[in-house]
Amino acid sequence: MSSVNIMIPAFEQVYAEFAECLVKCVQHNQARGIHTNVSFLAGSYISQARRELAQQFMKGNSEWAFWIDGDMKFPADAIERMISRDKKVIGCNYRRRRYPKTTFTAANGNLMNLIEVQTMDASPDVERADYLPGGMMLVHRSAYEVLSWPYYAVQYNSRFNLEVGEDYFFCEKARGAGLELWIDHGVSRDVSHIGAFSYSCNLPFKS
Repeated sequence: MSSVNIMIPAFEQVYAEFAECLVKCVQHNQARGIHTNVSFLAGSYISQARRELAQQFMKGNSEWAFWIDGDMKFPADAIERMISRDKKVIGCNYRRRRYPKTTFTAANGNLMNLIEVQTMDASPDVERADYLPGGMMLVHRSAYEVLSWPYYAVQYNSRFNLEVGEDYFFCEKARGAGLELWIDHGVSRDVSHIGAFSYSCNLPFKS
């Protein structure tokens, strides 16, 4: 039987659509025998919230950490489907909320030459990537066990003269430790990034 801790770093509030998805997800997990805990941490600094939630996770007994942001819309069986991929680090590829250039968040390459990875109808169920967004990611406990602290931080990169977000920081660290990062395109196609528009893989407008 799998066990998962749903980890939610939030600001002052979450979207109603997210709350509905969360409830349905927990109900689905319970029905499927997946032991599920939910951990919220509210705060202004996403990197600090992720660090504190990760510490809580490592002190517990859950096998999987499922990171989900409060502005995501996702299917009830998302965790079950992602666990079935049997990958230590796997995430969903969703669109940025930057109208009209709503590019996808997963990428290959390096920080100065990031190549967008798109989730299309013809995409395979899973695909390797160099960078995954942190807004919907499943991480096995064993992945954290091979990483040094901190797992998450916003870091200034003097070579590229830019700040590396906490999710890409984690990806750099994970790949440096020999971990593979995977996109779950199958679940990604059922995920939306909630904003002024619902940014699903199939846009209601042309970018």
